Amino acid sequence: MRRLTFKFSTADVRGEYQTQVEINNNGEMVGYYQDAKGYSHGYTLNGKKLTRQNHPKGTNTLATGTNFNGPVKIVGSYKNSSGNSVGFRSSPAAKKFKDTPSPAIKGATSSCTGGIKR
Repeated sequence: MRRLTFKFSTADVRGEYQTQVEINNNGEMVGYYQDAKGYSHGYTLNGKKLTRQNHPKGTNTLATGTNFNGPVKIVGSYKNSSGNSVGFRSSPAAKKFKDTPSPAIKGATSSCTGGIKR
């Protein structure tokens, strides 16, 4: 039988109101927090280094998923200037965000990317 060992730690984001997080096999975390004004911000946490990951084209960035192994990749969503949610993929090391297309459903105005193929 394989024995699992877990180590828990806290991430203190100044001014945060609530936090959501996902952790990969290397212990790197991605998530988002909500500030006191109600805006959401994505982040990565590697050891004690917290890096904000806010999409440059909008507000309310939600980093909702990461890959299990290898360099961190993030998926999530943000709100564009029209107020619609737009899904994205991101490679934080390259500082690049790539929007994912909205679904081809008549009348759809929003998308969200929620996972990475493991």
